[in-house]
Amino acid sequence: MREERYAAIDLTGLRLVARDQLMLPVYEEIIRTGAWWDFVDGVSDRIGGLPAPENGACGD
Repeated sequence: MREERYAAIDLTGLRLVARDQLMLPVYEEIIRTGAWWDFVDGVSDRIGGLPAPENGACGD
C-alpha cells in the first residue's frame, strides 16, 4: 500500500497536473489518509505552488 501512495505522489508531479487546482481533493486525500510526514512532504510543495484562486472560486 505504501508503494502505491509513493507512486501516486510521483504522478501528481507530472507537468500535466502539478499546478491544477482540480488536484486539491487528491492532495487532501493523500494527506488525510496517509497522515505520515513523507506523504505530506511529498505533496506540500505542489499545494504551495498552486496559483491563487480567482475571486469567488473558494466559495467566499
